[in-house]
Amino acid sequence: MIDLNVTTVLAVVFIVLVDAWAVWYYFRRRGTPPGPVAFPVIGSLVSLGDTPHETFSAMGRTYGNICSFWLGTRLVVVLNGYETMREAFLDKAGCFSHRPSYFLPKLASGGISGDSTPRPSHWRAQQRLSSYIVRSFTLGQTVSLERKITVEIQGLFDHVTSMQSAPFDPERLLLKSVANTICSVIFDVTFPYDHQEFCGFLELFKRNTDAASKIPLGNYFPFLRHLPIGGHKECFENSEVVQVFMKKTVAEHREKFDPEKLRDFTDVYLSKVRDANDGIKFTDDLLMEAIRDIFVAGTSTAAAALQWAILYMTVYPEVQEKVQDEIDRVVGKDRLPSLIDRSNLPYTEATMMEVSRLRLTGPLSLTHVTQQDTELSGFNIPKGTVIIPNVCSVSTNPEVWKNPLEFDPAGFLDSDGRLMKEGVFLPFSSGWCASNPGEQLARMLMFLYFSCLMQQFRFQKPDGAPPPSLRPKAGLNLVPCPYEIVAIPRT
Repeated sequence: MIDLNVTTVLAVVFIVLVDAWAVWYYFRRRGTPPGPVAFPVIGSLVSLGDTPHETFSAMGRTYGNICSFWLGTRLVVVLNGYETMREAFLDKAGCFSHRPSYFLPKLASGGISGDSTPRPSHWRAQQRLSSYIVRSFTLGQTVSLERKITVEIQGLFDHVTSMQSAPFDPERLLLKSVANTICSVIFDVTFPYDHQEFCGFLELFKRNTDAASKIPLGNYFPFLRHLPIGGHKECFENSEVVQVFMKKTVAEHREKFDPEKLRDFTDVYLSKVRDANDGIKFTDDLLMEAIRDIFVAGTSTAAAALQWAILYMTVYPEVQEKVQDEIDRVVGKDRLPSLIDRSNLPYTEATMMEVSRLRLTGPLSLTHVTQQDTELSGFNIPKGTVIIPNVCSVSTNPEVWKNPLEFDPAGFLDSDGRLMKEGVFLPFSSGWCASNPGEQLARMLMFLYFSCLMQQFRFQKPDGAPPPSLRPKAGLNLVPCPYEIVAIPRT
């Protein structure tokens, strides 16, 4: 009679499970894009490192522009290079343009779809409506967007001037100012920088943004959702506070809504919803989703980009001087730069584009998921595969950019100093996908804030301080490490 002790039984079970996983992995992997080895339970998690966009670019150099890895039992395909992304999102948009339904975004949004979207017809209608409103603001058809931004920029000037050329970290000031601008556009309200509720709201927003910059393991390892560890519990608690504020504000707008006096984004949204005739039923949840998308994309993108811009001007004072000379020559000092000046400030625009190229705030575009079995460049892509476009692989591609890792705004200018629009440049999410209206707003914010700050102040590192690092924090989003600067008013 065979005497099997517990250790032997566990060893046999372990071997059987590993063999079963190996067989499953072999057949599941057949024909799919190559990538690093996957281990039972954790998949390829150990291969990702602290800066996934760099890891994905390195994977592209090793395995090709289409490569893959595993998170648990979920296959993830990474797309590197412009042509690869174009094939997926333009030529085969029907297979690759859908968004995954994730646990953590739903948790963070209080049940409102986050990374997952409403039905495609709802989503398209929502994007069209939100984009229309932002464009109408830009053209001054309803509310003057530029006026709202300029008022807040002037308030930022007062706070920067109050530093009296003492060293300070610009992160909080920029976040408060940009968030105030977004609040003005969405809710027609702004807050003092020391407003307790506003500061508390931004603190929760920053915590959730920081949590979002980490790999959301709860989306891929379901058992983690039930453990009292990780950031999902805090994310949920923070988001509940945000949801209460948003629902209260929307309710107040409904009570005070006047179609003859439209004050902000919410009012215009409500007025257009009343006139909707495309069969789409817009709800308060969809309105709050639109508000959240604009606030998150507009605030986090613009604030981070402006932090990077000021940091680069501090490290490259010769570029800062060229930007200021151009603004002085075109705009002068008697008024602030305006959107109408944009076409006449090519070097200023090229500088912001170069900052965005090197330090994309979202180097990995929004995740997608395949809705059916398909193929891409000869590789099998099963239904339910997560697709990650590595936009950073385009912005630093040596085949496109002469010196891809060097900071040189002249790369966006022709021999006559005019801005070159052609070329491959994806400063935000993939251009072939419907652009988030928050990103449209962020572009305007970035130009106006940057040009106005350059006109009014000269930025430099504190005396005796070492040069600040251009290395970003670890995570999915590229944000600067904390740094201090001195802002000297320009006379």
